[in-house]
Amino acid sequence: MSNHIDEYEEPESPPRIVRWQRWTDLEASGLKMGKHWHRVSLLLEIEDKGYRFGSDWHMFGTNGVPVFDDGRVLQLDELMWSEYMAEAWNLIDKPRHYGRKYFMYNQNIGYLVLPPGAT
Repeated sequence: MSNHIDEYEEPESPPRIVRWQRWTDLEASGLKMGKHWHRVSLLLEIEDKGYRFGSDWHMFGTNGVPVFDDGRVLQLDELMWSEYMAEAWNLIDKPRHYGRKYFMYNQNIGYLVLPPGAT
């Protein structure tokens, strides 16, 4: 039986993003949804690489969904994706305060930084 606390136990090594894929390519893949530490790794990756794109790219772009080395993914709805992106950018660009609405759609953002392989 699964224990809810397991999601928050720190893994031996944090999950790493190994690639980014299209949302629709993952729908039938059977990959499991990431947990708390996958979200932490995503925030660190955004901060490290400076990725900057909206939830519309996450859901409809050629490579908007992170896939981790343990086979899990983070396929988020538009509110959750924009919330994570805003959280990361509030750490990166401390004088500004980004709300999640800013990261809902690419046209709000001003300039984009997409994962490798974006077309």
